[in-house]
Amino acid sequence: MVDVVSKPEHETLNISANQEQLDILDQLLKPEVQESLNTLVEQLPKLTELVNILTKSYDFAQSVATDDVLKNDTVSAIS
Repeated sequence: MVDVVSKPEHETLNISANQEQLDILDQLLKPEVQESLNTLVEQLPKLTELVNILTKSYDFAQSVATDDVLKNDTVSAIS
């Protein structure tokens, strides 16, 4: 079944979308929001480095957890 949107309803949706965009712009113009965004942008290199380190750590832990030879050697060493 095809939904048909009447013209007044369609215009209401456009007005609502435009109002949301204006609300977002108003929020972005606030000094505290701009300060927060600047801080975030300044910290992006550190965040990128941290994510890279976490990814490498995860990959290492995953490879250790799925290494059957290491598991068998560990069990043999403990027994």
